[in-house]
Amino acid sequence: MEKSPPPLTEGPADPGDAQRQVARELALSTSQREVWLDQRAWPNSVHLNIGGAGYLNGSLNLTILQRSLDLLVEENQALRLVPRSDGTQILLEHYAPKLEIVDCSDAAIPHQRMAEVWSREIRRPFELGTRPPWRFVLYRAHAAGFGISLHYHHLVMDGWGTTLVWHRWADIYRQL
Repeated sequence: MEKSPPPLTEGPADPGDAQRQVARELALSTSQREVWLDQRAWPNSVHLNIGGAGYLNGSLNLTILQRSLDLLVEENQALRLVPRSDGTQILLEHYAPKLEIVDCSDAAIPHQRMAEVWSREIRRPFELGTRPPWRFVLYRAHAAGFGISLHYHHLVMDGWGTTLVWHRWADIYRQL
């Protein structure tokens, strides 16, 4: 007899947000199970954090950038997965991501500050089971200079997927 998924689970978009979200439980894929076992062997390690970063030159509409992120998450199940420490995961029907923004404009060399923060961010662990394990961060250098970093736990994304997400997010932004 198949175990029925929980009808509702807490899955706040922001740790302070108490909205309830419908979810369904899924088994880990074979590849995810291998990553999960590796994480269990090294529970405090961030060696399974992956991602990338880049610079943007020109103006940026933050409202459209956030909306494009919302649409990206809506169409990509991988960005709505919440792996749990017990080796299961849930797929949220909806997830309202919040683009993190870091202002580096007060630094003497904003691009250097961005690189320092990127380096720290990739080493910040994800807590499994609380929300989808990824972060998209926008860094502001000045009115026409930005950086963006995408960080994921390898349970929900790989290098190829990261490239696809970058391209799709940019496509959605341009379409809006």
